[in-house]
Amino acid sequence: MKISRRFAVALGAAAAIAVVPAVTQAQTFNYFTTGQFASSDASCNGVNGSPVSCGTGAVLTYTGQAIASSPYLSGSNIVFGQFTVGGTGTYTPPAGATFTLFINQTAPSTGTTSAIGSITGSLALAASGSGSTLTWTPTSYSPFTVGAVTYSITPASPVGIGASYPTSINGSAIVTPEPSSMALLGTGLIGLVPMIRRKKQK
Repeated sequence: MKISRRFAVALGAAAAIAVVPAVTQAQTFNYFTTGQFASSDASCNGVNGSPVSCGTGAVLTYTGQAIASSPYLSGSNIVFGQFTVGGTGTYTPPAGATFTLFINQTAPSTGTTSAIGSITGSLALAASGSGSTLTWTPTSYSPFTVGAVTYSITPASPVGIGASYPTSINGSAIVTPEPSSMALLGTGLIGLVPMIRRKKQK
């Protein structure tokens, strides 16, 4: 009887130790982003890519976030890309103009999710002074889920696009541990119960 108990404890400890790397790995992710403008304005290139732009004199450009050299940790603050402006003159998106952000996940699983929003306001760029009231307003800020990863745009408010500086689309992402990993961890912890009880009895 003692041998079987010891064997169970050993198995439980081994299972608990073995699952730690799996759970840690499940808490990382990686992604890159692209974008697409949709507008009746012929100056918008209308393709899904990075960078993409709209305008002829004054130009609004979106540049996506490249794949990081190492995975991100769950809960990390991340950047989905940047809006920049350039050129001279003015640009006013026509009614119904939109911008779609595409989040392309590469790990722990592969997939794509997206957030669409309206582009409103106007942009004026001149040597004597510049100004922008351009705004991107997503129809939803969260959740955008690919497999075990849930992305959110933060803060949950319209993104005001500056005339003299790059404007980042910021967010966060949380990875949900794989069910199989959590089940294995639970099994390992249960196997440690006999050892804990025996110590308390002593």
